[in-house]
Amino acid sequence: VIMSALYVDTVLLLMKAAFPLLFCRGGGSFVTVGAFAALSGKAEMSAYIASKSTVMRLTESLAEEVRERGVNVNAVLPTIIDTPANRGAMPDADPNGWVKPQHLAETMCFLASEAAKDIHGALIPVRGLS
Repeated sequence: VIMSALYVDTVLLLMKAAFPLLFCRGGGSFVTVGAFAALSGKAEMSAYIASKSTVMRLTESLAEEVRERGVNVNAVLPTIIDTPANRGAMPDADPNGWVKPQHLAETMCFLASEAAKDIHGALIPVRGLS
């Protein structure tokens, strides 16, 4: 329930707020954050995998529903993001292969750009070297 509220409910609330505005202005982009790990089941990660998988299916489904109205919906699927919180939670891990936040942001900006106007419902892996 906590993972669902954190990931799924947040995306649903944002979509509910954003889509009417995007429709009014004649289009735009909406980029969600799934997870590379959610492409398959993983032990000890059931709630996380289920909630991120839901976000990914919402992305694909809503992309089909709103593309005719000029709205692109796509997702990034990062692996571990190199943040202070992740470094603190995994002090023995090697963060050199983790996704840099700047690189993830650049991918999201591309998906939100005019250059990606023909991309609908894509789930883009952003893996760094992991």
